[in-house]
Order: sequence, then C-alpha cells, then structure tokens
Amino acid sequence: NTVLPELPLGKREGSGFFPIADRFTLAPFVASGDLDGRRPRRGSAPAEIRPSPGRNSRNLSRIAALMHLFADISGHGLGHLAISAPILNALARKRTDLRLTIRSAIPTERLRQRIGIEFTHWQQASDFGFRMLDALSVDRIASAAEYREVHADWDRRVARDAATISDLAPDLVFANVSYLALAGAAAAGVPAVAACSLNWADLFAHFFGAEAWAAPIHAEMLAAYRSASAFLRITPGMPMAKLARVVPIGVVASPGRPCDLGLPTGTRAVLLALGGISHRLPVEDWPTRPDICWILPEEWRCRRADTRSVESFG
Repeated sequence: NTVLPELPLGKREGSGFFPIADRFTLAPFVASGDLDGRRPRRGSAPAEIRPSPGRNSRNLSRIAALMHLFADISGHGLGHLAISAPILNALARKRTDLRLTIRSAIPTERLRQRIGIEFTHWQQASDFGFRMLDALSVDRIASAAEYREVHADWDRRVARDAATISDLAPDLVFANVSYLALAGAAAAGVPAVAACSLNWADLFAHFFGAEAWAAPIHAEMLAAYRSASAFLRITPGMPMAKLARVVPIGVVASPGRPCDLGLPTGTRAVLLALGGISHRLPVEDWPTRPDICWILPEEWRCRRADTRSVESFG
C-alpha cells in the first residue's frame, strides 16, 4: 500500500445480518453522474450544492466503467472504518480491477487490518465530527468553535476539495461520513455515495440547533449530504428524515472467526470496546462474577484475574 504526503484541503434488506460479502453492489445507488470515462471538470462550490444535472439516465448500465474509487473515511473513532471496510472489500471482490484511494486520518496500518486490498492512503481528515472530552462526552465548547471556524470559510474549503477530487479524477466518491467530501464531489461533477449509521448534520442540530449562529451552518451541512446520489443508512441507524435519497440497508459487518479463550464452560466473555477513542473505564472497581470474563484493550493494563486483553488472541 502506498502512503502519499498530506493533501491540501481545498440493497434494501430487512432486519438482521446483511450478506454484504456476496450481494453488495453500488450500482443501484449511483443515481447521478456519468461513468463513461469522461473526467470531471474542476469546479467551484455552487451556492446550492446539487449533483451535476443531466446525468441520470445512462449511468446504471455503465457501472462496469467503475475503476477508481475515492473513499473518504472519518477518523472519529474506528466505527466508520468498521462499516466501510466490508463494503470496500465486497466491492473489490466484484471488481478485481478496482483502484482504491483512501483519505482518512486513521493510520495506514490500522486500515490494512480491515481493508484487504491494495490502496493509496492520504492520511488526512476532512471532518472532525465532534471534539471529545472522552469516548462518552462531547466537548461542546471546542466543537462549536471548530464548526464556526470551518463554516466561516466553507465556500473556499469546498472549492479546494473539488479541485483535489478533480485532480484525482475518480469515477465515484464514497464518504463515511464527511460532508465536505460530498460537497467537493458535487462541485467537481463526480457522483458520490455516502454510507453510515449517522450523519454529522443531525448530530449538530441535536447539540447546537438552538444556538443563534447554528442555522446557516446546519443548512450547508444538509446541502452537502443531500448532494449525494444516495445515503446508505446502515442498520441500526439514525432516522435521517432531513436527508435526501436515504436508502436503508441491513447490518454491515465483517464475519468473525472462532477463538478459544480458554474459559471454563458457562463463562461469558464480555468485550469492552469504546469505538477507538481512548477512554479507560474503572474496571478495577467493578464486582467480580465467576461467570464473566472481561475482554479489554491491552493499553488499559488491567491485571484482574477475570480479564483478557483483546490483543492476546489476535
């Protein structure tokens, strides 16, 4: 896998496991964009972001032209990677000639653990989601300040991202769940698909919707998300009533593998995973139960007899 220098920022299924490895395809969700090999034009951010017009009739028959996928994966924890990786792996199994470029703040080695194909990695964040005090607590003050800073310069940021995407010349942009990537794709005339169980616009409205300064920012966020050809809403997920072209799909997951923890019969293993954001729980103070073994991150360095580290069994 190639690591490049930092870039300037400038199926509907019912409930239950979704067999993504065998049946997932992006074809039904590319509702706009031309995949006949023409390169997108460098563009600037329009006042109202929308998919490029006049490109809705021929694209489904041209999904076979998909060669270069630009995937933007949020580094706000590791859940966005956990959702994105099975989708990318499944798509690669269907298109062995797929060329994948990833933009993400997640370290390359962590991406390789989940994504089983070669990719070019630009290690950079295009979103921040929320600034966190810990894995369970949002830093409202820092998050509000950063959103106001980002959107004070929003048009220029979109134009720069559109230029970046135009230079990359992908056939499709996949975003989980950066709205800047979607806005940039729309401005560059490149079709885009989003996939996640959440979106930053709805969460922004939850935390800051009552603030006097929030409405214009929220409008720009919604416009960016609505520019996507489809938003694949993973189950379980937020309702996303304010977004456009939301496509509910079932659970997305990577199949696990059996692992013998060496536990006595009847003992339950309980995994404590906090989404990749550093946060240590006070497990030393928890009561001991003979029928429970806690599976914890090694970095917690807990030495209780009823614990195992995740890393100890791969």
